[in-house]
Amino acid sequence: MTAKCFDADVVIVGYGPVGQALAALLGRAGHRVVVFERFQEIYRLPRGCISITRSCACSSRSDWPTC
Repeated sequence: MTAKCFDADVVIVGYGPVGQALAALLGRAGHRVVVFERFQEIYRLPRGCISITRSCACSSRSDWPTC
C-alpha cells in the first residue's frame, strides 16, 4: 500500500448509511470530507443497532429523520 495525502476537514471511516448521510450533510455545510471504506460495494444496511440520545438530539436539529 502506498501512502497518500488528503486535504480534508473531516475523515469518515465507513460508507454505510450513516457514513453516507454524514458525508452528505458535512459536504453540504461546506466541509471538505474524505471517506474510507474497505469494501468496493456500498453496504446498504445499517450496522448500528442502538440510538444514542445525543445523536437523536443532533438529528432533530437538522434535516435528518428524527428518532
